[in-house]
Amino acid sequence: LDLFNIAHERLYLVPQTLYKIHPDFDTLIAAILSSDPAGIVVLPTAQLGDWTQSLDRRWQRTLRPELKQRVVFVRRLSFAEFIRLAQLADVVLDPFPVGGGRSSLEILSVGTPIIVLE
Repeated sequence: LDLFNIAHERLYLVPQTLYKIHPDFDTLIAAILSSDPAGIVVLPTAQLGDWTQSLDRRWQRTLRPELKQRVVFVRRLSFAEFIRLAQLADVVLDPFPVGGGRSSLEILSVGTPIIVLE
């Protein structure tokens, strides 16, 4: 994971456009990070608008500080970098109620499991 300068033991990737990250998803992120002290959650920065800063501010309110510090935004990635990050991820978390589309197919092509909530 040197390409992304992220130290981790378990990487939970959320590779979706940030507007898809519903506030109810915060509880899931908190539960995962609380139960896995070695885990980090990685998301891409928003391409447009203020989505990254807005989500970061929301998580400052909804996640405990020791959990919030294990949520990492990575810069916008080329397709090759995205695929490499998907390969390095231990699991991909599909946000709800709006999930992935094309990116999920790309992730499945490299064999990384995608977890969805029914």
